[in-house]
Amino acid sequence: MFRTDRGTVVAACLMSALGCLMACALLGFPATGGVRFAWVLLWATASVAGMRFLRVQDRRAKACFGTFGALFVLALALGYRLDTAGQTGIEGLLLSLGTALCLGPAAGWAALWLDERMAALVPPQSATPEPAPQSATPATAPQSATPEPAPQSTNPKPAPQSATPEPAPQSTNPKPAPQSATPATAPQSATPATAPQSTNPKPAPQNPATAAPRVPRHPLLAPMVLMLVAWTPMLLAFYPGIHAYDTFSQLPDYLAGIFSTHHPLLHTLLTGWLYDLGGLLGSHALGMLLYSVAQMLLVAWALAYGLCYLARLGCRRWVRLGLLALFCLGPQISLHVLGCTKDIPFAAFITVFAVRLHQVMRNPRLLRSRRWVAGTVAVGVFMVLFRNNAPYALALLVPFAAALAGRGARLRMTALLAAVLVLGLGAGKGLQLATGAKSGLVNEMLSVPAQQLARVYALHGTEDPVGYEIIEFVPYADQYDVWSADRVKLHLKVSRPGELWGFLKFWGRELFHYPIEYIDAFLYQCKGYWFLDDTLFTSRTGAIYLWFYDNLGVEQQSLLPGLRDAMLSLFDRNTYRAYPVLSMLIQPALYTWLSLLALACAIRRRDRGVAAAALCLLMYLFTVCLGPLVGNRYSFCMMTGAPLLIGLMCTPRAHNLPETGKPVCRR
Repeated sequence: MFRTDRGTVVAACLMSALGCLMACALLGFPATGGVRFAWVLLWATASVAGMRFLRVQDRRAKACFGTFGALFVLALALGYRLDTAGQTGIEGLLLSLGTALCLGPAAGWAALWLDERMAALVPPQSATPEPAPQSATPATAPQSATPEPAPQSTNPKPAPQSATPEPAPQSTNPKPAPQSATPATAPQSATPATAPQSTNPKPAPQNPATAAPRVPRHPLLAPMVLMLVAWTPMLLAFYPGIHAYDTFSQLPDYLAGIFSTHHPLLHTLLTGWLYDLGGLLGSHALGMLLYSVAQMLLVAWALAYGLCYLARLGCRRWVRLGLLALFCLGPQISLHVLGCTKDIPFAAFITVFAVRLHQVMRNPRLLRSRRWVAGTVAVGVFMVLFRNNAPYALALLVPFAAALAGRGARLRMTALLAAVLVLGLGAGKGLQLATGAKSGLVNEMLSVPAQQLARVYALHGTEDPVGYEIIEFVPYADQYDVWSADRVKLHLKVSRPGELWGFLKFWGRELFHYPIEYIDAFLYQCKGYWFLDDTLFTSRTGAIYLWFYDNLGVEQQSLLPGLRDAMLSLFDRNTYRAYPVLSMLIQPALYTWLSLLALACAIRRRDRGVAAAALCLLMYLFTVCLGPLVGNRYSFCMMTGAPLLIGLMCTPRAHNLPETGKPVCRR
């Protein structure tokens, strides 16, 4: 894969020195801290090896991982520039770009090396859907419905077969076993009693001495039980749950009969129904407990579905056990599953939807299965109903998924995603008509433009006449906050007819006058999604919201107060930053870069399944970056989906899958 010569080493040293100088200028060397200077030395040293990346023979790998490395270093450079200088500016942009070009090959080489190590974990298999050769024993391996299986007998020279469905001579017995109607089956072994073959992937009865591992009747049960048991201490510590976020407004609106599409109606109704059910049973706290348990079951089912699918694809057991341990013990999972917010059930459904996209890309025949299509549509509809920005993410996904599906399945794939989008929007409109809910404000879609104009006002409003025009559209521009647009977006004057067009026209005009301010405002607002060392999104609130609103007669009564106090100290007061591994697991940017790495590996390997699953998550992340602020709960679906993408990269690229698409776990 790599070639190295003396010229490459010399070029690496020169680019390392140049990248180090640019990084020092970017960070302000005299004022930089020890941690940031260590980052500079790390990338300067690694670039010597990273320059080997320029000698990679595979052009596709060079393009994919070169882009990945450059984007990664550029993100680090821009993030540190925003922290040190408060803004990028032209100088900051140029220095960041130069640093990325000089030190980016180091990150690209590291990603390529990681891809090769993950590829080494995959057992060697052919890219064609041919089953493995079978022995002469009666215990043959299961065969697929493809017309050209591998040779099965011990005789290396099978007899030629015609295109007719007549079987070839299989043994000395004049009565061969019945075979399927496929036109080209390979000769069977010399044993007189071979199992009958068909297009059904179910194998014939095997000898117990040589039989494959037995498949449990309920493959999802074991991982679900393990995760629920691991999450139970957190539930007891925060009994009856963590009802923060938007619960304080959703439940009062439900009880008053005043509904709005500002929050997903299905989540509001579900929360209210369980709250009322608890009241009928004697305690509203019991209703909140029922919500927490139901949400835990839903997330456990989604993660178990993904793990069982990995087992079915042949992923190594220690990889699956590592992912299971992450899901069981990671506080970013065990605490979020208790939060009463629409982001958690949405994460469960989009994770399953991404896995099913991987299924259909590996086996396009699933698009002809009514059962599989119905299940996928149902999962997609619930995904759309639990997040207001899910339809936009799905619309962005359609052209990519159609292109990845290939010519034969492009139309069916487009029809599938269109059906999910139409039925999801239709179901949401039906809930709105049934409840008489008011439509949400258009202000929610203008968080980024409002924040950009507010930043222009904060920097130039007192000395530039444009400040008066900004105040007319953004009355609260003087309350600009770099990390959140909530203060400025809610009071935009865009409710009357014609005001929205006037606002957009004014925003577009000022874009040419203040481009750097626009860029900085956007970078600040979504900084936590791409900068690994970001702490801005936790500066005002904790990394994970652990609040509990008791304005509805429900009080939090911890059964494990010691554990509760420890979690509050770690994540509500942000002391988790003192623990390197834990602090990295909490960072939303980690899962963004894992998804981008999976996409780069998929492009290099031409793995359409991993590419489709990664794009499903990244399209949603793109819509979230246009939101008002960075929050862990918004990226919870990345925390559940990105680890599964890593597992998918450790599986064979081609595999025979049955038509059902049902996940199967092996013991």
